[in-house]
Amino acid sequence: MGRKVAGYGEPQAGDVVDLLRSLVARPSYGEGLGPEDAVVRFLAARFDARGIPYVIRETGGKAYNLLARTGEGRPSIVLNSHLDTVPPGDPDRWDVPPFAARLADGKVYGRGACDAKASVAAMVVAFERLWTERDHLGGEVILSLVGAEETGGLGTRREIELGLRADAAIVGEPTRLTPHVAH
Repeated sequence: MGRKVAGYGEPQAGDVVDLLRSLVARPSYGEGLGPEDAVVRFLAARFDARGIPYVIRETGGKAYNLLARTGEGRPSIVLNSHLDTVPPGDPDRWDVPPFAARLADGKVYGRGACDAKASVAAMVVAFERLWTERDHLGGEVILSLVGAEETGGLGTRREIELGLRADAAIVGEPTRLTPHVAH
């Protein structure tokens, strides 16, 4: 018996974990904008399958940002997280291969699992659910998945330069479960 697909009916707890494992399995490290291409294309295909419109930003034929919107009007909120990771370093120093996305003891292990592909997965699944309820939302939700955070926040800066604005934002950056109300 298969699980329901997020965006069609109630999301299942495993949807976020399954998505996280798929994201971790796609390397997205390197300098500047563009190493996120495989992750952006994967998420774009996922949104295509669900009929969710989006915008991709590219440089030199490589995708680095993905934006999607649902609902309309105010208040507006941005769900922002980054798609890039730091390099994995020496693979011999890893207990688990960096892109294996191994699930063990209720945790996903691999490069970027915490910083910040877990927040990307949670935000994507939440956004997909909000998309199905878009006619009933009392405002707009903007999903902003960006590149080059690890090398200077270039993806977010680019969106701001292009006019991204909202009344509030949730940034999916690990904080050891300590909420931060400003950055």
